[in-house]
Amino acid sequence: MPDRTINFGESEAEATYQIQDTDGAAGGGNFVVAKDTNANTVLLQYNPSMNAWEYAGDVDMGGSDITNANAIESTTVDSDAVGTPTIIDTEDGTNYDVGDQLVGFGDADGNGTYELPNATDGIDVGSVNTDAIDSKSGYTDRTSERSLGLWQQNTTGRDLEVTVIVNADADATDVRITADVNDSKSANKVDEYRDTIDEFDRASVSMTVPNTFYYQVRDAGEPANFSLDTWVEQ
Repeated sequence: MPDRTINFGESEAEATYQIQDTDGAAGGGNFVVAKDTNANTVLLQYNPSMNAWEYAGDVDMGGSDITNANAIESTTVDSDAVGTPTIIDTEDGTNYDVGDQLVGFGDADGNGTYELPNATDGIDVGSVNTDAIDSKSGYTDRTSERSLGLWQQNTTGRDLEVTVIVNADADATDVRITADVNDSKSANKVDEYRDTIDEFDRASVSMTVPNTFYYQVRDAGEPANFSLDTWVEQ
């Protein structure tokens, strides 16, 4: 029997609801806030052994929030607001929501757009081509596609950062390389290297190429004694 019981009625037999301090050591066990005597069901009680409130049914919050919760454990969560993807551009603070297009997502040069999927959609990329991508610097290796003395054009839709490195194949090599950037295929020096270096030493030039502009690296001095080592673009 309970240690203490309050009946909401003239007697326990007539009461529909009760409050109880149930049997337990040293003066009581569970504190029953509401018990349905007709169904013999504890609707709400505090269980000190579990340090937890226990409910017999669902809890309807009536549209109110659950705040200051450390953790919520549940096998399912039913909410229209859960699962909506949002991406924030950390450079300018722009929020992108479902259906928005993200500029700069596409091929390796950043062309094209990407539309955020709905919350229930998956993203199947198939495969990701990571060839010639330097993960530490973000530069793309174009060495196999470029040659000294040949014009290239920036068609990425944005400014292009280019660094070119040559390697001396003999001691006391006269190395002269010049970086040109122009809106036409005509010389317009933006950087150059002129010096004498030994075998295995390197020399480099860098340039920023506006969209649609042409660029090249000219070689002079003793080009037979040095060669293209690395050509990277970002």
